[in-house]
Amino acid sequence: MKPDLGDRVRLLHMLEAIGHIESFLEGYDFEDFSQSILHRSAVERQL
Repeated sequence: MKPDLGDRVRLLHMLEAIGHIESFLEGYDFEDFSQSILHRSAVERQL
C-alpha cells in the first residue's frame, strides 16, 4: 500500500504531469495526436 501523501505533494505531482503533457503535445494538433501511438501512450502514462 502506498504511503499517504499530503494534498500539497499530490497537487505538485499533478502540475508536473500537466507540464510533461504540454511538452509532449507542443506543435501537435488533434489529428497529429490521434495518429501517434507514441504521444497518446505518453499522455495516458501521465494521467
